[in-house]
Amino acid sequence: MSDDQHEAYRPLIEDGRGIFCEDFRMKAPRGFSDAVRAAAQRQHMTRAEYARRALLRSIEADGVTLRRGLVELTKPSVEEWLSIRKKEGLKIDPEAAEVDWACRQILDPYGVDPNLPEECDCVGRVYFARRPGSEIWVAFYDLPDEARAVLWDRLKSGLTKLDDEVPWA
Repeated sequence: MSDDQHEAYRPLIEDGRGIFCEDFRMKAPRGFSDAVRAAAQRQHMTRAEYARRALLRSIEADGVTLRRGLVELTKPSVEEWLSIRKKEGLKIDPEAAEVDWACRQILDPYGVDPNLPEECDCVGRVYFARRPGSEIWVAFYDLPDEARAVLWDRLKSGLTKLDDEVPWA
């Protein structure tokens, strides 16, 4: 096979546990091969099997699962993730909400947009709210107008104190 052939047309290996390019290669840091050898010996498996399992674990940690040659997304997409925040925002009672702030990208307060253009790079103070006991913080931008107005009034009047500890920093 020639090196100029597109990877989509390269032969694949189907070993019953997954499909990989026949000539899958990667650059590794110095000592990587020795580390893989030692880890594989500890797990009583071959280096190839250890590397295969490590790659699959890493892919799964990124929210993608490979099952019988089919790719499944196990983490929500950015759109789904943002939709969860919008729905949670509708459940927040502004009179009981916990409020905090963090320095974040103004146009991407959750830090989930991998394609934020350089010209949109603007960091500032972003306020978040959550229901008591919830782990989902919602940017004020994603709250209904009425709830956001009540929370701003609470902050301005001093009824809501902000912690010095930012929970996600």
